[in-house]
Amino acid sequence: MAARPGGLRAAGERAERLRGFPAAVDLAEGAPRPAVFDVRGERLHVGLDVRLRDAADATARRAGVPHGTVLLAAWALAVGRRAGLERLLVGCEVPRRATAALLGTPAPCSATVPVGCELEGGVDYFLRGVACAFSEALGCADLDSAELARELGVRPDRSRPVLTPVTFAARDELLPARVRAGDLSARFHHGHAGAVTADAALTVLRWREDPLLRLEFAPAVLSRSRAVRLAGELRGALAALTAASPHTPVEDLLPAPAGARGLALPLP
Repeated sequence: MAARPGGLRAAGERAERLRGFPAAVDLAEGAPRPAVFDVRGERLHVGLDVRLRDAADATARRAGVPHGTVLLAAWALAVGRRAGLERLLVGCEVPRRATAALLGTPAPCSATVPVGCELEGGVDYFLRGVACAFSEALGCADLDSAELARELGVRPDRSRPVLTPVTFAARDELLPARVRAGDLSARFHHGHAGAVTADAALTVLRWREDPLLRLEFAPAVLSRSRAVRLAGELRGALAALTAASPHTPVEDLLPAPAGARGLALPLP
């Protein structure tokens, strides 16, 4: 009998693609985690000047990838350097619009799925690899994350998010800046509920005009000062990616931050 989408067979096939990636990336730098994940969260807004935005757009065009891929790659690079990793899973928002009615609904309508990011090769090779990994994940929006974790042999752990303690969302691609209905015009405003589902979550709020990113974090895991440093490392990673030649090895772009060390739990 064929397995339904999101069933055991789909989870098993996805698990095979992700074996060898860390099951968890700990940004606490060795500090003890709460016994149960504390969903209380804080946020930082990360502004980018137009020169860096234009450099990211130019790099995206050169590599043949969306600008969101360049931002995701810079985020993976910053987190990977902070944790001392050469490969990691980043939970990414992917569209989940299963009906015709949802196609016209002004809401994110998304699911978060793990994307395997490998920090290797030249800059353009790295960017295209991230783009391919994200494309593979697009068909996995219906997968149950708990089932996928079981397929990967990851035991439940109430102290941390399953598989994706670090996430990324290109919200600028999922929501328009404005919505019009007849004479009514509405503009989206991004609020903050004071809760998080990941240790660190990067969201692209705006890009074309006045580019703005948001870093949400769990202060029980990542202190505000460490979050500020991580935001600075993100900017540094983006600047390094966009200033480098296409064949510059990714491992040469950034030194590992002082005190960073491997804090990963390998998958079976």
